[in-house]
Amino acid sequence: AVTKLALGADGLPFAVAALEFHLKTHAIRGGEAQAGEPELNIVPSRGDFHGRRRSRHLRSHADARWHVTPDSMFYARIASGFVPGGPNVAPFGVPPGTIPTTYSSSTTTNYEVGYKSAYLGNHLTLELSLFQINWEDIQLTQTFGIYNAIANGGTAVSRGVEWALNYVPVAGLTLGWTGSYTDAHLTEDTPNGGVDGDRLPITPRWQTAASVDYKWPMFGVNGFAGADWRYVGDRYADFTTGTRQQLPSYDIFDLRAGIETDTWTLGAFVKNVGDERAISFVGNETGLATQQRAYISTPRTIGVELTANF
Repeated sequence: AVTKLALGADGLPFAVAALEFHLKTHAIRGGEAQAGEPELNIVPSRGDFHGRRRSRHLRSHADARWHVTPDSMFYARIASGFVPGGPNVAPFGVPPGTIPTTYSSSTTTNYEVGYKSAYLGNHLTLELSLFQINWEDIQLTQTFGIYNAIANGGTAVSRGVEWALNYVPVAGLTLGWTGSYTDAHLTEDTPNGGVDGDRLPITPRWQTAASVDYKWPMFGVNGFAGADWRYVGDRYADFTTGTRQQLPSYDIFDLRAGIETDTWTLGAFVKNVGDERAISFVGNETGLATQQRAYISTPRTIGVELTANF
């Protein structure tokens, strides 16, 4: 039986029977809500430039929720948003006009439908969602001669599925599994060599994680042990690296165990048990297209930590 059907959008509230509706729009300045049409002020920093860019954006949100049972719900939402623009800080000595001093905001329209439910007396919970994000004026790192800077690149889309599953089969034992599949790509060519259909930088198609946690009482304290595993699929580097480099997939496994009370915790851990040399990012050095940098995961780390609550 349907227990409740609710609709909402930020703002003027009213209700008709089981129907809830809200509507609100507001503008953003520097990440904070402000009335009217704000301006984004660019503060001078390293390099020789001054900039001032007016940013006018309305952010809105609407959603619908259908409670099929007290423990299960379908939902849908649509929201508009934006990523603020900002300044490009040029290296010392770069002639004015070599790179753009500022870049514009990018805007998004976000769609999501999903399902949430609990089973077996709340011992098993499930969350599943489908999403799509449409980008306008997406911000990408682009090359200007031997220098790079952020600039707006056109349109893109990101769509996929996400899930989260948690299970408590017995007291103290919690099993978790999360993951996602994401198809994120350009939907038009960009000035820096990106082609319609190219995958967006540093976005894996597949990623997933699993965890096991167990807690039990012992000798007046609580013992705990756990393990985490996470997998990140292959990704592509920025468009500015010439022939785009493909970053290989990787998976990392962590272990932990210890004892705890309400006031302190003593634990031992092994992070990155397999000593995986995972490359999480490859891109041009800040400001220079002739140099590259890469971020590599922390190697195997074994340690003991003591924490206290005051």
